[in-house]
Amino acid sequence: MELGDLLHQQTLDWMNLFLTGNHLYRQNSLHCVNLAHGFKEPIIYYQRNKDPKQLESVKTGMKTIRTTIRFPTGLWAGDELIRYGEPSYGSEFCTAVEMMFSLEKMLEITGDTEWVDQLERIAYNALPTQATDDFSARQYYQQINQIMVTNESRYFSTLHEGTDNLFGELTGYPCCTSNMHQGWPKYTLHLWMASTDYGIAALLYAPSRVSAKVGNGMDISIREETNYPFEESVRFTFAFEDRKVKKAFFPFHLRIPGWCRDAKILINGKEYLGDTPQGEIVRIAREWSQGDVVTLELPMKVDISYWYGGSAVIERGLLVYALKMNEKWEKKMEPAGDHAYSGRFYYEVTSDSPWNYCFNRQILRPENIADNFVVEKVIKFPFIPGTGKTLRLPCV
Repeated sequence: MELGDLLHQQTLDWMNLFLTGNHLYRQNSLHCVNLAHGFKEPIIYYQRNKDPKQLESVKTGMKTIRTTIRFPTGLWAGDELIRYGEPSYGSEFCTAVEMMFSLEKMLEITGDTEWVDQLERIAYNALPTQATDDFSARQYYQQINQIMVTNESRYFSTLHEGTDNLFGELTGYPCCTSNMHQGWPKYTLHLWMASTDYGIAALLYAPSRVSAKVGNGMDISIREETNYPFEESVRFTFAFEDRKVKKAFFPFHLRIPGWCRDAKILINGKEYLGDTPQGEIVRIAREWSQGDVVTLELPMKVDISYWYGGSAVIERGLLVYALKMNEKWEKKMEPAGDHAYSGRFYYEVTSDSPWNYCFNRQILRPENIADNFVVEKVIKFPFIPGTGKTLRLPCV
């Protein structure tokens, strides 16, 4: 406790920075990764002093960045120091994994689903795109509107002779090479949580299996099957570790995402609730039997959202869509010399695809946006172009 108080006293006053400061309205006022670290500080310290302003401040800060520095992916513009959220700017890989960790801790302490919605945005939009599929190379910065990856300076500031945008081992600063690996393991670690009512909670959704103690010490396992967020269904199958046990009572908690309207919960094929509250956690307290199946249906609607400077993105569920472009990957080597990148490889990626499109706001109105798009579901490896197969879906 003494160490915690000392850390709180010696760091920035994050609570008042979010509540009354103007840092999030100004460019270059904070380091982009430090902001990701600091977002959780008021909530961490709330456990010590129980001041509700600690919780309020983080929500205020999150609301502020929506119109100043934030990107549709859940991150914000930052080339070391924060910038306004223009789509030609970029974000640092370290910001992604550090903000994910902050949001995971914020969720763990508060149970507030707002933090899950943003966590999933970063995990399924920003995180997979800044590293190659085998994690052998990564970008230091990635632009939101990224039409080429080349060894040259960008419109936003770069510090390393044009290497910040490249896919490489140590391009930009080497911190991201050390840091990027925490994203998926820590995300996986938070897929399942114990609840204070001796139950279990699934607040993030991904294929997994968990063994846990619930109720009065009953050992259970739950298998979660899904292709979320590329599929609208999540299925949970319950089993007791002791096969002699036929029934047991304990609560099961499910999150309804804030973006999802008309969600449904089915237990063994029968609808459990008529109304599912959008953006809340549903508690199912019942006697469970061996082999019970809970299915969560999460309809995903095509929508359009507007961001800094009138920029716009197409969304479906938590996914933010990008224009598909041809990709030409070229592996190159840094010339030998007295510098950190000497003799190391990097990739440049260019495209001959047309890219400078915009949306017609007169046509893409909320009431008819779905009429202008066709959705294809990617089976197997959705983050890797050209793998698996696609299924054409009706657009809702």
